[in-house]
Amino acid sequence: LDAGRYILGTDFVDGGTPRDLNGHGTHVAGIASGEGNNTEGISGVNWGSQVYVCRTLDAAGNGSSANFAAAVEEIVDFAVANSLKAVINYSGGGAPNNTKRDACQYAHDNDMILCAATGNDDAGPVIFPAGYSTQFAGVIAVGSTDQGDTVSSFSNVGPEVTVVAPGRGIMSTMPTYAVTIPAALNYDTLDGTSMATPFVSGLVALMWSRHPSFTNQRI
Repeated sequence: LDAGRYILGTDFVDGGTPRDLNGHGTHVAGIASGEGNNTEGISGVNWGSQVYVCRTLDAAGNGSSANFAAAVEEIVDFAVANSLKAVINYSGGGAPNNTKRDACQYAHDNDMILCAATGNDDAGPVIFPAGYSTQFAGVIAVGSTDQGDTVSSFSNVGPEVTVVAPGRGIMSTMPTYAVTIPAALNYDTLDGTSMATPFVSGLVALMWSRHPSFTNQRI
């Protein structure tokens, strides 16, 4: 593990150093950025870029719009201060509100990108913040596909969907300790638009690494 890759931001749930008590966040992070070329487990899409970690969801997987917005602001501000491009992954969401919208606008206006899951309501309407993809070029709404390259039955649909990526039966990292999700330690398989989203986040980060002068809209 390259400890220098990981920057531990704020735990907006319990304070202190972010620690995943649910398992969802670790699985998502592994898909986007898991260590590669180490003959162990899985390789993330992008195993070179720095990873900035904030915690916004509790052990049950629930979180507030205010904590989402605060995490977006923290990550964007860090990127601006250090002349970096931030690709923010948010595999969560719910109803629309001004707090989420303002956070999306903040990321967009600062030329960053937010990749957000469309939700798993069996072809229901796209959840937010992903739903703000039609208002901000800096927001990418990600749906899920199956192994046959068809849209997953659980994946939400609508004009807000920007792109789809693999989200069913995805093997990735899990915490080394027991968490809320009833999964194996270290590695396990999960389904969801939450898994599809970090494939896109990792790819976007690779694209921006290759073309650092591109705007978020160009990417």
